[in-house]
Amino acid sequence: NNADIEAVNSYLATLFSGSSVVTFLDLRSQLIDTNGQLRVDYADDGVHLSAAGRSVVQSAIASALQVMGVQ
Repeated sequence: NNADIEAVNSYLATLFSGSSVVTFLDLRSQLIDTNGQLRVDYADDGVHLSAAGRSVVQSAIASALQVMGVQ
């Protein structure tokens, strides 16, 4: 459920804050609708990301890598 997802994301963000080895990207806010549910256009079955959802994730990872200086 969404509360569990938020709790796990919060735990992971705290766990990896300050890490020089792991970068945690919390993409939940980019993938949910105004009701806090995974956007329908980002997950055809409500669970697995569609091509559009994967594109959001890919863009976020590419941006993070650019900030880190990784090509």
